[in-house]
Amino acid sequence: MDQERTLLIVAVGVAVAVGCFVLWGPGTFRTKKKKGHIVGLLNLGHTCFLNTLLQGLASCPTVLDWLLQHKDINEDSLVSALRTVLLVLNGEHDSTVSDPYAPTAVISALIRHSWVISPGEQDAHELFHVLLETLEEEMTASSGKNGSLSDVLLLPDRCGQGDDSGVSISSKKSVPNGEINCDGDQHSLLSPVSRFRPIRRIRAGGSDPTAPSVETLPLHSQPNPPPFRGTLTSQLKCTECGFKSALRFDKFDTLSLHLPSVRGLRLTLQMLLDNFVRTETVKDVTCTNCSKGQEKPVQTTAMKTLNFGKLPKCLCLHIVRTTWNKDGSAWKRDDFVDFPEFLIMDNYTHSQVQRNARKMVNTLDSDKTKDVPLKFPSNGSSHVPPQQTESAAPRARHMYRLKAVVVHTGDVNSGHFVTYRKGPINSLIRHRWFFTSDMVVRRATMCDALLSNAYMLFYERCVLPETRFV
Repeated sequence: MDQERTLLIVAVGVAVAVGCFVLWGPGTFRTKKKKGHIVGLLNLGHTCFLNTLLQGLASCPTVLDWLLQHKDINEDSLVSALRTVLLVLNGEHDSTVSDPYAPTAVISALIRHSWVISPGEQDAHELFHVLLETLEEEMTASSGKNGSLSDVLLLPDRCGQGDDSGVSISSKKSVPNGEINCDGDQHSLLSPVSRFRPIRRIRAGGSDPTAPSVETLPLHSQPNPPPFRGTLTSQLKCTECGFKSALRFDKFDTLSLHLPSVRGLRLTLQMLLDNFVRTETVKDVTCTNCSKGQEKPVQTTAMKTLNFGKLPKCLCLHIVRTTWNKDGSAWKRDDFVDFPEFLIMDNYTHSQVQRNARKMVNTLDSDKTKDVPLKFPSNGSSHVPPQQTESAAPRARHMYRLKAVVVHTGDVNSGHFVTYRKGPINSLIRHRWFFTSDMVVRRATMCDALLSNAYMLFYERCVLPETRFV
């Protein structure tokens, strides 16, 4: 009797097991579909620099929309690999995937484009430029269309008024120079001017055009530029005659913001941006106007102004944290930089600076008979910080919202990359914040993100109602 009962129990167990296999298949405990949930990433060996960047990009809906516009590119491309990974991370991929997910397709695509990623010396910021450069190459080759001048420059609709004699064009990957190399899971924060070149490109003939800071692109190269692409305007004004040079436009994908040399200050992101656009004095400049009628070119001193010509859909800010001593040794600065959830960029644009200048002139003319002193920026710049502008928030048309924060933990010789990011935009968790560290994904708060020591910040432009400006 006991033997029959045992056989019956075994038979029932086998039947249940077979039923489970038929219903759910053999991969039930290896894979799971997480619709609308953030998926973690496997560390494939010092690849947290890649994982942190992928999570940051996945938090920006505009980036995914940009990639989805190029579904016609072959499956082996970086466009296809990156699009798939971002959909997986946001729980929006149609197929069942592993959690954590292995982003091997992205690395394989980069290798097919001759990129060599050496172990132990990688940086999330440097990889960001590598990804954008490769994506643009694939999209350009796929489209084969010629773009217009405005496609290349992303020029603003109105550049302001002045005595500009022309337009000068160039292209910059990151502005300004002085990028940081933060490497893998065991990092060393090293300058790109050192002998370490972790991510390099090897082409036929042995050339290695690694990480150029300035690059000239043909007119047909960007039919659909990256959402991080913006333009900077710069201009020289002679202090002797007041003549203004041609307005120069430089393209950028990220902004590298340097910390002030003085330690112990309460730093804010607005302070770093103010410093970025601060007017500079340039000596020994040949002035075209002063040289008229002279036998030799006249060298004068000029004031250089820098502003934003056109702001991108997604704004990537890179806080430079490596400092080099006189003896050549490097150390990492852990200064906390206070950054907001909503960032207003209006007063950093060339058009707004022109409006502010005209308002100052009009105010000066109307107050000639009054004894009312005017307050100008202490650094001599025509830029007016946001806090000095009345009713800035209601009139803002260049407002950005924080989407992700990339953090480097550790010292100059070792460390790890982690990310704070918003939930997927098309999910019920779109207003929540999450902490990601490779395969680890857990709930966080916006305060956790705002109190972190940011290395890279991802902002996305807010869609605002039309506002009339005077």
